[in-house]
Formats: sequence, C-alpha cells, structure tokens
Amino acid sequence: MNNKLFVFLVVLLSLLIIFALIALGLSIVKYNQLEPESNNDLIITDESIDKEPIDVIPENERILEVVHDETLYILPSNTKEITLDDIKDMSREELNRAYNEIFARYGHDFKTKGLKEYFQSQSWYTPVPGKVVTPADLTDLENKNKDTILNRIREIEKK
Repeated sequence: MNNKLFVFLVVLLSLLIIFALIALGLSIVKYNQLEPESNNDLIITDESIDKEPIDVIPENERILEVVHDETLYILPSNTKEITLDDIKDMSREELNRAYNEIFARYGHDFKTKGLKEYFQSQSWYTPVPGKVVTPADLTDLENKNKDTILNRIREIEKK
C-alpha cells in the first residue's frame, strides 16, 4: 500500500510540475507579444510611411519632457531660442545651472563640487572624464542661449 501511495504522489507531483512549466512558458510567450512600452522612440510601420513626414530627433538631441512634475532639463536651450522673458523669474542658482546644463549635455566633466553633484543627480547626464566642453563645441543656438543666460546672470549681480 505504501508503494502505491508513493507512486501516486510522484505522478501527481510530476503533473503539477508539468502544468507549472506549461503555464510559465505561456506567460513568457504572452509577455513577449505585448506592445513595447513607449520610451519616446519612434517606431515606423508600413502604414506610417506614406503619411506626413516626421522629424526624427537623434537620442542625444531629444527634448526631455516633464515626467511626474520634474523637469529633466531646466531649459530647452539646445532646441529653442531662450529669451529674457523666459528666464526673468529664475534665481541666480537656477540660471547658473541652466547655463552649465548646456555644457553638461555634451558630457562636460565639472570640477566644482556643487555643479558636479547637481549634474550627477540628473538621469540624462553622462560625464566624460576629463572632458572640457568649450563654446566652439556648441551649436550657434546654444551659444546664443548661453550668452542670453549669462547676460541675465550679470544683470542680477549688478543689483
């Protein structure tokens, strides 16, 4: 009687393991068939080819959007001309970070503790050890925005 019970339990346990493996396999197949979560990458399908042209922005030039009320970039200074009106209400510290953000996007390796810590806390920042970004490395738009921000900083310092 003990042998029959043992064989029954082994068969039952084997069936449970087989069903569990089948369920696991099906869930993996189902997971792989789900739509990928949006990560702001453009997915081009055959249906979209004949529609309006879409400008594809390279990943390193994308405007980062507001996520959960946290702005990833202080200013879109790499894509939009910044005016004095845009920055009139910003503090000296915010302006300093916005100014340096232009260089940080290129991987500038900051030496000052405050800027180094601030930019290292930003998810988009990837410092390049020893890299010094100069105005010559920036686009015309970025240089113009850098100068606008710097002029506003000087205005504040005169007060």
